[in-house]
Amino acid sequence: QQQQQQQQQQQHLPLELRPGAEVRLKGLVAAPELNGAVGRLQEFHCDKGRWAVLLGSLGPPKLVRPQNLEAASSATESDTAGDEPCGPLVRCNSRSTELCPAVTLEEFNISLRPLDTCGVEVLGFDTRKRPPLPVLQELERAMAKYGFALFRGQGTLTGVEHCILSEMFGTGQLHSTHAVHWRAPNQHIFRLSNDPDEGFNEVGPEWHHDGASVQNVFGHVVYHVVRAPQSGAETIFAHTGDAYDAMSPERQREWERLASVNSNGGIVHPMVFTHPRSGRRSVFLHLGMTGAMLRCDGRPGAKAWEGIDALEEAEINQVFEVHNRNLDAIAYKHRWRDGDVIILDNLAVAHKEATSAFKLQNGLRILHRTTIAGDWPLAPPAELRIPPLLDTAGPSPFGSRKHVWASGYVGLRWGSWRERTVPH
Repeated sequence: QQQQQQQQQQQHLPLELRPGAEVRLKGLVAAPELNGAVGRLQEFHCDKGRWAVLLGSLGPPKLVRPQNLEAASSATESDTAGDEPCGPLVRCNSRSTELCPAVTLEEFNISLRPLDTCGVEVLGFDTRKRPPLPVLQELERAMAKYGFALFRGQGTLTGVEHCILSEMFGTGQLHSTHAVHWRAPNQHIFRLSNDPDEGFNEVGPEWHHDGASVQNVFGHVVYHVVRAPQSGAETIFAHTGDAYDAMSPERQREWERLASVNSNGGIVHPMVFTHPRSGRRSVFLHLGMTGAMLRCDGRPGAKAWEGIDALEEAEINQVFEVHNRNLDAIAYKHRWRDGDVIILDNLAVAHKEATSAFKLQNGLRILHRTTIAGDWPLAPPAELRIPPLLDTAGPSPFGSRKHVWASGYVGLRWGSWRERTVPH
């Protein structure tokens, strides 16, 4: 029966994506060294939504998403082949809305219940079972709109189950930049706990987005509570599109000209950007890992670095305090229950941990996190003329002028940081 199902599905595959076809890999983020490699399709794994691709001497077959493949004979052929019928598991991927038949989640007995201020609870979804890709696409749209999706009552996921779930969303490429605790089930799981013997503690006390130290900021983040405390220890979320909308037009224009420099590597991100899935203007800033902030005056015809300056500490403190206050005003506090899974659209929502999350008196707290590589570079727009990467460990390009230029895992310690606990 399974063989008959695969044969029926392969009848709907585009001609260039059929068993035996020669293909070229493209757009891989977690394994960029494979981009451009040519291989041959073997079979389509329906449960994973991926093709097995044999790459000659490069070892066993690699499982690759359809959107990371193109016909080796023509790099453009797949872009124009839109007349074949849309196969239910291949042509419908999370990045190509025009090729997918419209679906409603109700058709699959799944419903959405918006939460207060941001977030949406998904009812009727089993995180251990892979749904059709159009369903995943609808869930990604909901995450972009609401910021995150909450799945209650999922039991305790194994490390493998957590990773398989994570690979259903976005690029499907696990991208881990964290340390691995000795109790973590595998190298992809970032294990957090208020007991240092169980996981890393004091992580994330400031408003932030995961993966801010890379240009393609993580697209999606999957949190799963392994042990929920009796009370407190909330994770707090705020929608960055709502934060932008809540600002005055004057502040919006001011922040459009700002960019932050990550203290852990020097990657530069604009403070205001257009969300690639929702199209909303949104705010991006990591309050625990910023080593400098730059401002461009926007003068026309300026040469490199003309009209660009670095903010002083008092100016950064003011920006941080306003951003912190804005997000606090629209925040949703999530109190974890056993079996909870939360999946973030990491560009649509900022998050932080409540100070009680780092203390044991309310009971043991264990949280597992995976991160998915982003598919979109969050770089300063061309009109700002700010480079996407600066060396914060080296001398500042702004010379002896008074400004902040910090390097290290923790950036500028701003305001009353001691009251918010010491960042990890």
